[in-house]
Amino acid sequence: MIPARNLMLQPGELAASPGFRLFSEKNLAPDLPPLRVMNYAFGLTLRGTATETIGLQTYAIRPYTVVFTFPGQIVSYAGTSPDLSFLYCAFDDAFMTSPHLDRRLTDRFGFFQAGGQPVFHLSAGTGRAVHGLLEKIRHECAGGQPDHELLVRTYLLEAFILMHREYPPPAPDAKEAASRGEVISRQFKELVGAHFLRKKKVQDYADLLCITPRHLTEMVTKSTGRAPSHWILAMEILEAKYLLRFSARTVADIAEYLGYPDPAYFSKVFKKAAGCAPGQYRHA
Repeated sequence: MIPARNLMLQPGELAASPGFRLFSEKNLAPDLPPLRVMNYAFGLTLRGTATETIGLQTYAIRPYTVVFTFPGQIVSYAGTSPDLSFLYCAFDDAFMTSPHLDRRLTDRFGFFQAGGQPVFHLSAGTGRAVHGLLEKIRHECAGGQPDHELLVRTYLLEAFILMHREYPPPAPDAKEAASRGEVISRQFKELVGAHFLRKKKVQDYADLLCITPRHLTEMVTKSTGRAPSHWILAMEILEAKYLLRFSARTVADIAEYLGYPDPAYFSKVFKKAAGCAPGQYRHA
């Protein structure tokens, strides 16, 4: 699922209502460059497989996988199977905070909470039920009957409830829980995604996690095979790739935005990480 409106391949819009849009996506390229999500969104895979990366976290996509994303996140896709097909909804904050879809209701769902699990798999029965609700939303928007906006929100809330019933619960005991290193690594990556423009040092993230830089380095390296500094740089390169493809900023502007006062040094760092110069990546 790529809930962003800056795709090179335009999706099919199935339905629209104030603050809400429903799309169908298929026939994607095998690999897509990083894209920034512009709205709240969730997608339901119908067929096919792929690998989706949200920020620095990578997830396997298969039929009846659901993906939740938030404004400002950067996502990318790789290994897309030829038959990949999915539906996704994009909605703005006003839609989420309307009287009929109160944020207090949606905030109780784990997939809308900070640090929650944004990607999980539904059973076939629930997947079909959610698909059916999205089809009802499409018909309501197409019909334009009185109070159809209320029904759209009602169907969407019902879909959230069904999905939340299969939302992965916390492990019941320590043996089944993720290792401390995995937990720290996930929290670290989330923090990098939120703060990489201002916080560039391992010490910064160690302070946020209330651990020592040495301990953070040991945990992240053991869990991911890469040092924390690698992931901080990876987020910078991800942002740079997005800006190179989907903005008119110069390389010098992007370098300054990312905290590199010397554009030549930034280009050297980018080329080492991405395998080509920023200008080459922009026009590839």
